[in-house]
Amino acid sequence: MTSFFEQWLIDNWRKDFGGDRPGRISIVKTASSGAGLPAKERESKVFLLAFHGKSSRPFAVAKIPRFAHAAPKLKKEHDTLSAMHAESRLGAAFLRTVPAPLYFGPIGPETVSVQSALHGRLHRASAKPGAATSRDCARRFDMARQWTRSFGAFANCGEAEITGGTIVSWFIQPLDVFGRAARMAGVAADPLVEKIFHEAEALQGTRLPLARQHGDFTVSNVSFDGGECRVLDFEHYGAEKNPLFDLMWLARSLWSGAYGAAWVRDPVAANALGESAGQILGQNAGAARILYTQALLKSFVRKFMLQGAGKDAATELVPWYIEELEALRGVFAA
Repeated sequence: MTSFFEQWLIDNWRKDFGGDRPGRISIVKTASSGAGLPAKERESKVFLLAFHGKSSRPFAVAKIPRFAHAAPKLKKEHDTLSAMHAESRLGAAFLRTVPAPLYFGPIGPETVSVQSALHGRLHRASAKPGAATSRDCARRFDMARQWTRSFGAFANCGEAEITGGTIVSWFIQPLDVFGRAARMAGVAADPLVEKIFHEAEALQGTRLPLARQHGDFTVSNVSFDGGECRVLDFEHYGAEKNPLFDLMWLARSLWSGAYGAAWVRDPVAANALGESAGQILGQNAGAARILYTQALLKSFVRKFMLQGAGKDAATELVPWYIEELEALRGVFAA
């Protein structure tokens, strides 16, 4: 597998990287982390990192799907990155913060997606939360928020009215899954589901700025270098149009390594989300709670389905998400 990739690099060096090829190219094989996901999803891709000389930083990465379901996601990511690099409004400075698509197709017996490698420091959640940690999270959250503003030149869908169809896909369907899971787990969630349902119905007819999302905007896919935020993994791009979706997921992962409910009780986290909602929604900032609620519901559905959508998954996840939803409602009380 590594030899096929190495030969491809040799054959395409001048076209994709320019200049003379280094004397030695080394390939390191690794696997996707996918912490918390079932084994098949967690190990759905193999990564090959390409280094030249004695450099400790890779210059390219190849993603190879291990299962058939992973290949379309890699193709989607390649197409998304290609479209981004063709969008002149994004500018060279922004495009430096996302991978450059180099190739998608067969290399030897494998289907492979090749991208340029990005470098930066990943955020690691502290085992002992405190003021210093929270300030550090806030600084990085602000860097990522600046990145999303630039990303908006590509992802912007304009202002649109929230329709009945939007309410069904954003709220009714995930609420149905959540309610059924709660009953499966023997947990009383009907009053909470009913409140969310009525708040969602009240959103119909509201005009909001919509934006296609990165879709997996967590600390696993975001790194920081100086004052710059760099972002990987666009396989889920466009799955949502909720303008607060990405920032909700990022705040969750920054302020809590376990993505638990305690994150939203951190005043700095709550203030950062509130400021983001005001900047994005303007006069409709009062809709923040229900839009953040939608992001959490979608998160629940994805985790629940990936864990088998059975009683064991429901028992594990439902109490955790009820706590998150109620904490969020308390922070953004109407």
